[in-house]
Amino acid sequence: CSENVVLSQVVDSLYPRKVQMSRVDWGASTEMECLKNYKLLQASLTACGISKVVPTKDLIGKKLHANLEFLQWAKCFWEQ
Repeated sequence: CSENVVLSQVVDSLYPRKVQMSRVDWGASTEMECLKNYKLLQASLTACGISKVVPTKDLIGKKLHANLEFLQWAKCFWEQ
């Protein structure tokens, strides 16, 4: 579940102080811990005016297509 921590850092680097990095669980390993991190990421995106929906259920379920699609979106988001 470390990808959600990295994505939170990406959003925080582009929109400083929009992500509550102190609330991010850096050692998240259980589904509930990862869900909490994804909810923080979604709230941060919403606060930044970004309408992208984080497919938490698919990402936590380790669905390859969902993870690949979301990471591709994150790469394009970073490069803008």
